Amino acid sequence: MLPQTNKLKTELSGFYTVPDGVRAEIYTVTLVNTSAGEVTATVYLHRGNQRRAPISPAPVVLPPGGKATATERYDMAQGQSIEAQASVAGAVSIVISGREVPDGNV
Repeated sequence: MLPQTNKLKTELSGFYTVPDGVRAEIYTVTLVNTSAGEVTATVYLHRGNQRRAPISPAPVVLPPGGKATATERYDMAQGQSIEAQASVAGAVSIVISGREVPDGNV
């Protein structure tokens, strides 16, 4: 279900995976630095067996309290995922906005 908000870890981690029977339309991916220091973060679109593709801008350097939003629309099939990591664990929130629709109706 979208939207989803989570904190990034230092290891590459999955934050959203399209569930069975639906496709997803991702409208925005926003990163917010909630720490008092500068943090670098990278978000990837992982399309199964294909390589991970960074979601632009990548990597992004966020100043304290800084925010970056990717507004390119991404259409995702079931099983595809959005993964991310940051240079400091727990310092960056990721907000993924979009909608899930029955498979075949994107």
